[in-house]
Formats: sequence, structure tokens, C-alpha cells
Amino acid sequence: MENTSEDSFYLIAHNNSHYVPYKKRNLKSGAYGYELLPEGYGNNPSMDEYTEDVAHLIKRVVVDKWLVRAKVLNGPQQTKGNSVGLPGPEHPTRKRIRTYWISSKLQHLTIPASDI
Repeated sequence: MENTSEDSFYLIAHNNSHYVPYKKRNLKSGAYGYELLPEGYGNNPSMDEYTEDVAHLIKRVVVDKWLVRAKVLNGPQQTKGNSVGLPGPEHPTRKRIRTYWISSKLQHLTIPASDI
């Protein structure tokens, strides 16, 4: 089983490093998948959500502007997992990430419903 979203989706930092969401297990609850955190809760594990579904991951991170646990797999410095997300009006201080890459087969997930 693949444990990253590298073939489907990743976030791109200002230095062009790729922050790739990865699946992990919550040691307390046993939940498994991509760890997602809603805006305003930082790294509060009581508010996290886990999913193995890449479509749900993309919706939460791109559309809802949630944070996701991701690792740098290429770039100047590989990292352990960090919570990262896209900048937006509610959180302009997220300066590390500038954009994202999504595979062509999943791009429809980021089109607003009003444009369909």
C-alpha cells in the first residue's frame, strides 16, 4: 500500500521543496491515514481527522484550507513530518507553501461547484 500522495498531490514551498502528505497511525486512537487538522487548532491531536482517500485529502487542504502532515521528500532539506497548508485570507502567515501540484486525473476536485 502506498503511504504518500506523491503521485497524486503535494504542496510546493517557496524554495520549490515538495511537501508530500503521508499516511500515519495515531498511537492513541489507532486511526490511520493522512492526518488533517482544521484551521485554528494547530497541532491539537484531539481535532485531527484521518483519511486514506486522496480525494478527501485534496478537498480538505485545497478547498477547505486545512493543515496536513507532510514531509519534504526533495529539496534542500528533507524533514520529519510537519503540519503545513496553503495560505489564504484567514491565515496569510502560511508563507512556507506557495502552491500545490495535483495530477490531471484529480484536478476536477479543485474546481468550485459554481464553475461546473
